[in-house]
This record gives sequence, structure tokens and C-alpha cells, in this order.
Amino acid sequence: MAGNPVVNAADPTEHITVVLNGIHGKAIDGTTYAAEMPTFAAHLSDAEIADIIGHERTSWGNHAPTITAKDVAVRAKK
Repeated sequence: MAGNPVVNAADPTEHITVVLNGIHGKAIDGTTYAAEMPTFAAHLSDAEIADIIGHERTSWGNHAPTITAKDVAVRAKK
């Protein structure tokens, strides 16, 4: 997670979408990741997802703004 462009992006939309919906085969900085990240939308509350994303965005040397449960809820409805 350290230095990850999705985690550190000023706009957290992609980060929220990945945690909500999961992802498979994503290429980041030219490296394709074959491992699948499962969806968490049906398993965690908006507040829990916001807490996880906030932790990722402010740990391991990352300094991106945190998010709120409302940010997650807005994205979950799209």
C-alpha cells in the first residue's frame, strides 16, 4: 500500500470503488496483478469501509486525505 497511486490519489473514488466492488487483473504502473481482491460491499458497513480506507490512506508513509462513511455511501449508490 505504501506509495500506491490509488491509495494516495486526491480523489478517493477509485479507492472506494475497489474496496466496495473488488478487482481482478488490475494493472498499476505497468504491473498487472492477477490476484483477486474480493468485494466488501455486502460484508462491511459504510463506516467500516471508510475506516479501512482512511487507515490505508494515512499509514505506511501515505498522506492522502481521509474519507467519511458518507463518501462511501455516495459511491455505493452509483
